[in-house]
Amino acid sequence: MSPPVYLSALGLVNGLGSGCETVRENLMAGAAEGLVREAGWLPAGHEPPGGVLVGRV
Repeated sequence: MSPPVYLSALGLVNGLGSGCETVRENLMAGAAEGLVREAGWLPAGHEPPGGVLVGRV
């Protein structure tokens, strides 16, 4: 059996920015510059009213 692996300093990077504070600020401000609408992620007829937004990093 392999020894356990621990992740101790996780980061956050997505279409809203990098770092918890930046992502939170952009989320609360409604910023969506790094997000694009992309079809095909959900079965037909099951897409939410806002569509599916995919972050580009």
